[in-house]
Amino acid sequence: MVQSGVLRGADSASEDALELAAGECDWLFLHGKTRAETLAIRDDVLRRAEHGREVRFALNGMLIIRESMERAEAEIAVLRERADADRTARAHVLGLQSGWWGTAERMPVQSDLTTQMQLDGSDHV
Repeated sequence: MVQSGVLRGADSASEDALELAAGECDWLFLHGKTRAETLAIRDDVLRRAEHGREVRFALNGMLIIRESMERAEAEIAVLRERADADRTARAHVLGLQSGWWGTAERMPVQSDLTTQMQLDGSDHV
């Protein structure tokens, strides 16, 4: 039987959001953060979790794969230009901070880096 958990998205790392995640949530979904910010939030929430609570983490990002790094960077530039007026473009630009852009050859390296982050505190993501 699958049990549902309490889920929380974290576009904000406010004190209230971190306290809620640590005290009540089973899963914290992170979006629009750099690797360093993601790891800092993970560490903070795990430190705040009471009585051995297990809080697991999921990372949401945007993936852009093009034939060359130049084409990938051009696509990102278009999204950045649109970001001020377009909420979807802004969300995609934030999602790209996780580093999932470039060529198909670059993606296995990004996957390894994300796996090494061990977002749920175990040896799997």
